[in-house]
Amino acid sequence: MESNNSSYKLILDMYNHIIKNPEWVDFIRDFNDNGGFMYSTDERISDIYKGVNAENDIHSGASFLLCLRKCQSIFNGVRTLDDFK
Repeated sequence: MESNNSSYKLILDMYNHIIKNPEWVDFIRDFNDNGGFMYSTDERISDIYKGVNAENDIHSGASFLLCLRKCQSIFNGVRTLDDFK
């Protein structure tokens, strides 16, 4: 499998940001709203977005949501960070 370092870095940055707050880890792991992350009005989504983009304004809405789903799969034990290298 070919490595996509830029995608991996986005996932890793988000993962490292989320694990700083155990409540966010639980929230992302257990998230199952009908509208998905995209249509969620939960403030924690906005808080995570602002925090991740505070250092580097690099996420579009789409890349942010995809990385959240990838982090969710990691927190649920379905994937590991290494799977995204």
